[in-house]
Amino acid sequence: MVLDRVVDRAILENRPDVAVFLGFTFVMVGFVSSVFLFNSAISISMVGLSSLLILPYMIKILKPDSPDYTSIFSRRNKYLKFYAFLFLGMSLAYTLLFGTLSPAMLEKSFSNQLEVVGSGVGGMLAFPTLFYIQIVANNLLIVSIAIILSFVYGAGSVFVLNYNASIAGVVYGSAINAFLWGGIPLFSNPIAYLPHTILEILAYLIAALAGTIITKPLTKENGRLIGRDASIMVAAAYILIFVAAWVEVTVPFL
Repeated sequence: MVLDRVVDRAILENRPDVAVFLGFTFVMVGFVSSVFLFNSAISISMVGLSSLLILPYMIKILKPDSPDYTSIFSRRNKYLKFYAFLFLGMSLAYTLLFGTLSPAMLEKSFSNQLEVVGSGVGGMLAFPTLFYIQIVANNLLIVSIAIILSFVYGAGSVFVLNYNASIAGVVYGSAINAFLWGGIPLFSNPIAYLPHTILEILAYLIAALAGTIITKPLTKENGRLIGRDASIMVAAAYILIFVAAWVEVTVPFL
C-alpha cells in the first residue's frame, strides 16, 4: 500500500503532532472512497476505510511485536500524544465535512451518527437522571470495547476512536452547516459540549493505550511496569467516564 509510506516511523516517533495530518487526510480519503464504493452506507464505510489507512501508522508507532517499553507516564513515551493528535486530525476532518456538505448529502453521509446524536439529546431533555445512567453504561461499554479491540487486534481500537471522532464532527460541525446552508443547528451552543467531550475522549484514548501495551511481549524487565501502567490506565479510564457523564448532565446547554 502506497499511503502507508507517506510518513516515516522516525518522524512519527519524534513528531507525534504529524498524526493530525494523517488523521485529517485519511478521513478525507476514506470519505471520497466511500462515496464512490459504498454510496448507500457512507456513514460507516468512511470510518472503516479511513481506519484501515490509519492502522499501519499506529502499528509503526506502537510496535506491538517489540518487547521494548517505556512507561506511559514518561516524557519519552509518545503514545498518548500520538493518539491525541490523531483523534484531533480525524475530528477536524469530520467537522469540516459535516459543516460544508449540502443537507441532502449530509443525511446520507452521517445517517448513523445523526441517529446516535439525536437519540442522546432527546433522552437528556426528557429523563436527565436516566440519561446519566445511560451515558455511563454506554461509555463504559465503549471503553471496554476499546480495551478488547486493542488487546485482540493490537491497534484495533482505531475504529472506536475514529467513530467517536465522527460523532464529534457532527456536534461541532452543525453550527457551520447551519450558517452555510441555512436552517437550525443541531446544537445551539457546541462549546458547552467541550468539557465532557474532552473527558470522554481522554478515557477512550487511555483505554485504547492500556489494551495496546498489554499485547507487548512480556519479559522480566517490562512485565511489572506494563502491568502497573495498564492497571492505572484502565482504572483512570473508568473513573473519567463517571466524571464525564456527571459533567454532561449538569453543564447547561443553552
